[in-house]
Amino acid sequence: YPLRRQRQMCIRDRSDVIEEKRCITLNDPLSQSKIKIPCRSSKCLHTTCFDLGAWLSLNQNILSFVCPICDQYISWKDVIIDSYAQKIIDELPQYVLQIEIYPSGKWRPRSTRLNQSLSFVETVDLTLLS
Repeated sequence: YPLRRQRQMCIRDRSDVIEEKRCITLNDPLSQSKIKIPCRSSKCLHTTCFDLGAWLSLNQNILSFVCPICDQYISWKDVIIDSYAQKIIDELPQYVLQIEIYPSGKWRPRSTRLNQSLSFVETVDLTLLS
């Protein structure tokens, strides 16, 4: 569980840490393609999503499920669709595979192609929609 250990080490003393922004990938860890339906387990500690279709396809003949992000055993009943991530994915061009999320809830697309300019770079605040 290396990811879980890294997270625990980061959580121990956060009093001196000021998070300005986080870079989030929109690629599914299972299929390595862009997430279409972002989901995660409500039992997991992370907010990173994986693609529901890819996860179901991989687990169609398996009785015990594992989170592809943290390797925790999860129930299919605990898998939730992340509506915030879905709104972001729906608004982005297909070529955008990363975003920056700020503590305020605002986000900004990041281009992952060299010499690719984004058609919009305005920071969007989705916190007003929730």
